[in-house]
Amino acid sequence: MNDLLRTISALTLTLCLAPWAQAAPASAAIGRWGVDTAGLSTTTRPGDDFYRYVNAGWLRTAAPPPGLPAIDSFVEVYLSTEKRVAGIVAQARETAGPPGSPEQMISDFHRSHANRERRDAMGIRPIASTLAIIAGTTDKRELARIMAYPWIEGFFPTGPMSDAAVPTRQIAALGVGGLTMPSRDYYLTEAEPYIGHRKALLDYIAASFRRAGFADADARASKVLALETAIARRHWTVAQRRDVVRMNHVMTPGELKKYAPGFPWDAFLAELKYDKQPKFKVTTDTAVRDLARLFATTPAADLQTFLVFKTLDAWADSLSEPWVQAHFDFHGKRLQDTPQRRPPELESIMAVSSVLGEEIGRIYVARYFGATERAQVEEMVNYLRATYRDRISKLDWMDAPTRAEALKKLDKVTRYIGYPERWHDRSTVRIAADDLVGNYRRLFDWMRADDLQKLKEPTRKWEFPYSPQEINAGYSPSANSITFPAGILQPPFFDPNADAAVNFGAIAAVIGHEFGHGFDDQGSRADGDGKLREWWSRASRREFEKRTQGLVVQFDAYEPLPGLHINGRQNLGENIGDLGGLPQLRAGETGRERAGSRWLQRRPALFPRLGTALAQHHERRRNTPPHAGRSAQSRRVSGQWRRP
Repeated sequence: MNDLLRTISALTLTLCLAPWAQAAPASAAIGRWGVDTAGLSTTTRPGDDFYRYVNAGWLRTAAPPPGLPAIDSFVEVYLSTEKRVAGIVAQARETAGPPGSPEQMISDFHRSHANRERRDAMGIRPIASTLAIIAGTTDKRELARIMAYPWIEGFFPTGPMSDAAVPTRQIAALGVGGLTMPSRDYYLTEAEPYIGHRKALLDYIAASFRRAGFADADARASKVLALETAIARRHWTVAQRRDVVRMNHVMTPGELKKYAPGFPWDAFLAELKYDKQPKFKVTTDTAVRDLARLFATTPAADLQTFLVFKTLDAWADSLSEPWVQAHFDFHGKRLQDTPQRRPPELESIMAVSSVLGEEIGRIYVARYFGATERAQVEEMVNYLRATYRDRISKLDWMDAPTRAEALKKLDKVTRYIGYPERWHDRSTVRIAADDLVGNYRRLFDWMRADDLQKLKEPTRKWEFPYSPQEINAGYSPSANSITFPAGILQPPFFDPNADAAVNFGAIAAVIGHEFGHGFDDQGSRADGDGKLREWWSRASRREFEKRTQGLVVQFDAYEPLPGLHINGRQNLGENIGDLGGLPQLRAGETGRERAGSRWLQRRPALFPRLGTALAQHHERRRNTPPHAGRSAQSRRVSGQWRRP
């Protein structure tokens, strides 16, 4: 056991009982301090396995709720938010606001989604016109144009992004898509569960064609799976997509056509209304090139069949019950291991929150997140920024020019807390109580028009990256910003009445993590203005990569299940974020008086409470696929205390 783990063990064993016996806020949402002390292990020593020591009671009893694939703090907050949103929807249905008001849009969209009887009676008719357009042509130019429809993910998804060379403006970006399953691995890996996933996909495609009335369903399904497998072979790996420099290949329209011949770019871009754009950011450029060639060599009839299925799959969960259930059985039950659906009334509630996020969010923050909570989180952000500055200033492996640039970038990090200062205006979008698919289409059309507007104006500093009620947090390299929506700023992640150390172990760990992304293997490539450039000296970059390689090796060695290792390279950004954030919290134990934080000055025995909150509220989880984009949760807790 290394010195740090011995310190943690000693601190916890000697201090965890005494501090918790002191007076605490009476209204903390969890326990006396904001953490569950009743479930601490009596058999596991904290220095041996801090994660299991802290979560012993919870791990014995925790189980995923019906209709969800896992249970963790994020799911617990999701369930709390779901109840709040349900109340907002119920009140909106009672008040019936004027046309275009958030209340009217919420009410009528919910009615259109919740009217299962009407949806069952309509069957597939709401998308019959789109299917007829696809069935009516085998012209490849026309098929390319159809791929630009906003509700179909064809070969090349598009949209505005910040220009990495001039972040104050937007540029039209172009990538690759076309896969029904999450990534290329699902199509190409010759091992379970991927082999089973492919068989399930083939059955799902065939059943979709049969349900839609196609006699040759099995043959069509085989062609679609063969085409998607060919697409997957041309996709980049997750590790390749982490190379932000390679992901930024800017071309003129003429250069795009020359680089990726074989695809009717003129017809596709005209449907998008991107035909006048001077430049395109082509991500995964070789994949774009190779998919254009694949389009050219694929028979038009096969492309037509592919687009029919993509339409059926895209709209399935907005149609009648057989379509909804089949969509869940494959996407939810098979791919996500979720045994059953959420109750229909909750499916409708969260559909509203998903598509009308800001309309729900305006009401949500007015009820559940105010200026006091915002100021409290702001204080933690300021503290974390100050401790980052202190640690960057003391890095012995970083030379002075690079350190100066790093500190400049740190100072420029913008924070978005709770909700935006300005809201989008979607009051012109017609939302009808009896037209679910039409509602989606009109919202998609609004978003397409808004995307085009973004390309005509400076990058919007006011635009919030998430809906306010979303349980998430993030860092944007192009904006050099961190965001914490109101949804995550509730117990157990943030409780204004909990002990300060608990909030530092929960939400401040998230804050530190997001700050850390600004200096991870991707974020470190952009400067303080979000411009993609090499602001590191060669010597400092070599030292950085030497240390991050140690983190890759460390996590590669972890084996949460026999024979299944964590992918340290794939998870590198998340683990750098953790490693960058947690030392800031360790620094708080010895530096609280110097830092001047009123919270940390007034709280004794910060560290055991902080660590317990981190392990309980931030990282505990049941049913995490160890191969996902984050390391297994117990390893994220224990692993970050073991420096490479």
